[in-house]
Amino acid sequence: LIKMHLEKHGTHNDVVVHQADSKWIKAQDDDMIIKASVKPDVDWQQLATQIKSKNRVTKLSVHCQVLNQNHELCSEMTGKYVILKKPPSN
Repeated sequence: LIKMHLEKHGTHNDVVVHQADSKWIKAQDDDMIIKASVKPDVDWQQLATQIKSKNRVTKLSVHCQVLNQNHELCSEMTGKYVILKKPPSN
């Protein structure tokens, strides 16, 4: 989610999971519906511009929910992701 939005705005930094908390609620045995959101809401263009100009580590939090075909919650995860600095060009 984060990498897709950044790449749309011309930023190609690596994104890694820093910390994740998962909760498994029920078994998932059919098609999944995945909902993901970034907290707080992000202005992707502004974030991409900041990353390009400052080249510093940036952290974002993403909340994901996995629902089954009956829209019952099966699992959820909150992850803290780090947008890494680009190494200097040679």
